[in-house]
Amino acid sequence: MSLCSLPSGTQAKITKICGENEVIRRLNEMGFTPGTKIKIIRGEDLHGPVVVEVRDSRIVLGNDVALKIVLAEVE
Repeated sequence: MSLCSLPSGTQAKITKICGENEVIRRLNEMGFTPGTKIKIIRGEDLHGPVVVEVRDSRIVLGNDVALKIVLAEVE
C-alpha cells in the first residue's frame, strides 16, 4: 500500500521506495528508509499534502512523492 492510501493515525513500516535515484536518495536523507516505522499525521486526502512522523520529525510530502513510498501496516 502507498502512503496516500492510509488514514490519519495509522502506523506503518516502510518496505520499499520506488522512483528515480534522486528521489530515493532525498527520501533516504529525510529518514525514509526501508524498515523504518512511520505514523500518518494527515493522510487520505488526494488534494493536499501528506504529513507523516518519521524518526521524531514531522515531514510534509506532496502526493506525487508520497505515492513512491510503499508501506506495510503495523499493528
